[in-house]
Amino acid sequence: MTSTDDGVVSISYTDLVAACSDNKSNINNLIERAFSSSGLGIIAVKDVPNLPEMRLKLLPLANKLASLPPNQLEKVTVPTSGYQVGWSHGREKLEDNYDFSKGSFYANPLTEDLAQTMLDRRKEDGDSEALKWDESLSKTEEEVLALAKSCPAFFAPNVWPSEDIPELESAFKDVAQLVHQVGIMLAKCCDSFVAANVSIFLFAVIDTTIYYSHLHLILVPWI
Repeated sequence: MTSTDDGVVSISYTDLVAACSDNKSNINNLIERAFSSSGLGIIAVKDVPNLPEMRLKLLPLANKLASLPPNQLEKVTVPTSGYQVGWSHGREKLEDNYDFSKGSFYANPLTEDLAQTMLDRRKEDGDSEALKWDESLSKTEEEVLALAKSCPAFFAPNVWPSEDIPELESAFKDVAQLVHQVGIMLAKCCDSFVAANVSIFLFAVIDTTIYYSHLHLILVPWI
């Protein structure tokens, strides 16, 4: 458990797992150092198993995607989502100018269709303890669909270049789901830290099966 010279607090994956599974282990001092008023608000988790291999499998596909002909890229471009799902190039502004120096590919690695997943969970868990903390489970189908319609950037279903780069979907999901799992563990430790240091605290129940964490991974190839 260390801090780098630039002030970024880092923790090994092994120590993070121990802090989540063993009440005698904790990373409270690192959380306080990272997220206090003098911290940078960053904790870097190092030595995550299998991540280097997964990245080596995924990242070359960024160039392969960006090199597709325009008509093929158009198949995975979703203007109605505000270009927050699928391929995006020259749609984002940098200092009031459209940024053509990179391309991005956005997807939710936890679910293909967020609105449908919310409806399915509501049917499965509608009478469960989850209702006490997950208010989305109490929404009617009409309310869920209205929410999805009003927030297309968040709810638009994924699109994948399945015909042109079929391996992208699995490589993308492998990396992003691992990042999500590590993030969940760190969030649990942060919850424990706050619960131990704040007198009035509603403990946040974190469930790794939750799919409506809005998690996008971005491929940034040079064009």
